Amino acid sequence: MKLKNVEIHNILSFEHGNLKFGDTGLVLVEGFDYDTGRANGAGKSAIFNAISFAVYDKVPRKITKSEILRKGTKQGFAYVEIETPTGTYGVRRERPVKVTYYKDGKVVDMTQEAFEKIIGLNYEQFLVTMYTAQDAKEKFINLNDTGKKDFILKIMNLSNFTKAKNSVTEQIKVLEQSKELAKAKLTGYKSNINIYKESIVDPTAIQAKLDQLNKD
Repeated sequence: MKLKNVEIHNILSFEHGNLKFGDTGLVLVEGFDYDTGRANGAGKSAIFNAISFAVYDKVPRKITKSEILRKGTKQGFAYVEIETPTGTYGVRRERPVKVTYYKDGKVVDMTQEAFEKIIGLNYEQFLVTMYTAQDAKEKFINLNDTGKKDFILKIMNLSNFTKAKNSVTEQIKVLEQSKELAKAKLTGYKSNINIYKESIVDPTAIQAKLDQLNKD
């Protein structure tokens, strides 16, 4: 899941904003509230909460669906574009409630479950890897060994290897059974061949006996 850009309109503290993420892999978001003369409360976290809202219809903060809108407004939206191995997907989530999904700029019919599968992260994984909200406990470093293992298995789809191994093991078992049946049949065929060989009369030997009788 690679974020490309986010557009915010009347969501949280934003009237309107558009932020594009570069390809360097590192983005610095700075903010300063000139009204209060400090960096706190400038809206930096609001950007990532808006991303969380657009992608998952959830935010780490305890906030109602009506409170997601900027004060004094009745409608707004957050739009996020995400680059994936199968194309660029977008999601536009609005209030009042409406959601639209896109692939390479075109509207597509899709469920939230299918969308999350394509981008490769569910909400809990997003909080662990991409967005650590203020006072959040969902951090990868805070997980125990079992939690880290399960998380890595899920996020890297390594569980598919377990399924593949089980499938291959079952196929090998079936083939081994077929092999044993074939061996049993082969043994039976060899035994029959020996019986048939013993029952075949050698005409040369018969002629030799006849010759001997004639001599006698």
